Amino acid sequence: MKDYSLIYSPIGGAGEIGMNMYVYGFKKRDKISYIMVDAGVSFPKMDSEPGVDLIFANPKLILNNLIDLEGIFITHAHEDHLGAIGFIASKIDCKIFCRKFTAAIVKDKLKKVNVSDKRVVTVKEWPFEVKLKNASITFFPTNHSVPEASFLIIKSMFGVVLHTGDFKIDKCPVLGNPLDYKKLGSALGGRPELCVVDSTNMLNENEGKSESLLREPIETIIEQSKGRIIFTSFASNLGRLKIIAEAGEKLGRSIAVFGRAMNNMLSKAKETGILTDFPNLIDPRKAHLIPRESLLVIATGSQGEIRAASAQLSRGKYMGLEIEDGDTFVFSSKTIPGNEVAVNRVINNLSDKGVIVRYNEDREFHVSGHTNIPEMVDFYNKVKPLLVLPMHGEIRHLLAHKKIVTEKKIKAEVVRNGEIIEIDKNLKVTKDSSDRSERLFVDGKIIARSDNAAFRERIKMSSEGLLVIQLGRSNAKKLLSVKFSSFGLPRFEDYLDELKTNAETYLNKRTKRKDSYNMDEFERFVREDIYSICGKKPIIKIAELE
Repeated sequence: MKDYSLIYSPIGGAGEIGMNMYVYGFKKRDKISYIMVDAGVSFPKMDSEPGVDLIFANPKLILNNLIDLEGIFITHAHEDHLGAIGFIASKIDCKIFCRKFTAAIVKDKLKKVNVSDKRVVTVKEWPFEVKLKNASITFFPTNHSVPEASFLIIKSMFGVVLHTGDFKIDKCPVLGNPLDYKKLGSALGGRPELCVVDSTNMLNENEGKSESLLREPIETIIEQSKGRIIFTSFASNLGRLKIIAEAGEKLGRSIAVFGRAMNNMLSKAKETGILTDFPNLIDPRKAHLIPRESLLVIATGSQGEIRAASAQLSRGKYMGLEIEDGDTFVFSSKTIPGNEVAVNRVINNLSDKGVIVRYNEDREFHVSGHTNIPEMVDFYNKVKPLLVLPMHGEIRHLLAHKKIVTEKKIKAEVVRNGEIIEIDKNLKVTKDSSDRSERLFVDGKIIARSDNAAFRERIKMSSEGLLVIQLGRSNAKKLLSVKFSSFGLPRFEDYLDELKTNAETYLNKRTKRKDSYNMDEFERFVREDIYSICGKKPIIKIAELE
């Protein structure tokens, strides 16, 4: 037994909310076999990552030289847990294990990058086990804001590890069943040696609320609305969509769903048997034909995404429908930090149209999918782990989580992105402090490191503009002609002649004196000259023409 230990490393997800990717290694003497848990993405910020589509953690820094990766295990069907699976699977050849609904989403991701979906293994929940060389893994059902979220129970010679993924304690969920602590105890077989636990709400001391408690306020707002009523929420929150649609049906409204992501989630849920009694939907292209007082729309774009249905409705039409004075728009969602500007833009656009906007300042139309502090304390009272590693949170969430755990006399360690630890049978933690964290940017069809100079240039161009200079020989005396083109420099024509004259004078003095000129020196001259004229430092590109 003393020859066995556990390797653990968060590649992403331990230092941010998003981009979840974790590695476990099962070490027997000098031999190690590995699994990966989740392969998520994060979304770019326009001010610091302009033009980037998606961001995910680079697993190569940890998985380099590792040939024994036995599988990737996906806890649930959220983008921050599976959004990168296509990119990862195209580079790492191994099986992908997940439950039925999640598997349907994963297969779509693989098809988009031409990876065979035969690598996806659909597994049943506990007591079914995935048996590996040095471990067995069980998917234990829990509750979250997407169907079929699961704990992973990992058993090896090291002991028992409980990896929670995202979860909440909902005693009356709309979809699925409440977390069953009695069954969980049976599945664990006693106190787990290690728990790796969601930290999202470890700054929230309020009691969590059940999803089912939203039925009454949602029915009330629909009943009070005289015109059209539009709800926006997360596309994957199928329980929420079900509540809204059922309330609309009950109150005699025709229901349309706007947005590809939401319709895709509903389609997969119906195909896999997750939703068997969802209200009938009308063709979204015919929604504009329904009388105002008889229409309810559920739309994508709760985070203000510029191309989503909600943003398009706020600016004009979507699917031929234009909302107007007296209609009601409800944000049944929480604004994710960093998205405030985009969400407020949608709210202001709607308000300018005379639309009645209800957003979640009073928490009336939204509940979190993550466990708050009181429920987490109860979780530890029941599960009683020997060691806890907080994950899924910013550093402040991880540290707050550690404090909660240690106050209960449970050992806890904060392991950050890129760190690797080894835990022996006595729960002694040895940390390799080497930084193996790195971000990859998905930019169209290209994947590039986040430190690629092109992304820095984009940021600079967005604030300083671009200046292109073409140099050509004007005559046999080697006098040089200069042509300027600018992008993103306002009123450039006002000072173009001065800039051109100064540059030609500079170059021709040097060609006469030295019969040559230094390109770097010329670039510095132009940079200083344009700054003195207009106060900007654009990116400068120089081309020599024969």
